[in-house]
Amino acid sequence: AMVLTALGGAFCALNVVSVVMISTALFPTRKASATSLAVFAFNIGGMVAPALIGALAETSGLQLPLNVFIAVFAVSVAVMAALCAKCKKELA
Repeated sequence: AMVLTALGGAFCALNVVSVVMISTALFPTRKASATSLAVFAFNIGGMVAPALIGALAETSGLQLPLNVFIAVFAVSVAVMAALCAKCKKELA
């Protein structure tokens, strides 16, 4: 379980790095703004999500919060794919 937790944390961190790289490629003249917004959004999510998931787990058990977490991760993968496609089109 600890190995999977460490791998999950590493993959979440890689997601942030990917968002920063894509955002700086999409906004080459405003790299600092793009980076700060991406990191700010990640930090807000890191502060808000645990409280929401914890409250949801206390009221409905663990299954629903885990499903929400999986859905949010799937949406983030879809957003990353869309950003990558947009980045390839605009930089080509």
